[in-house]
Amino acid sequence: MGHAGCASVGFVVTVALAVTFYPELVATVGRLEPELLTTTVLVFVLFWLWTGFWIVAEVAWGWRSGGGRPER
Repeated sequence: MGHAGCASVGFVVTVALAVTFYPELVATVGRLEPELLTTTVLVFVLFWLWTGFWIVAEVAWGWRSGGGRPER
């Protein structure tokens, strides 16, 4: 699958969660002051979620393909 495939999987999972929990995300971020930062925080949170899911997909793919074994 490779890095691009894992990035795509992470992106799809992030989009699915963002669409599902959008009202809760906006309500949580909307409490921040000043309001100017709410969009920045929302993008920052979504970016780090995507990065986290990307890393999880990379680790899972490496573990599944046997990449965790030491080379001899």
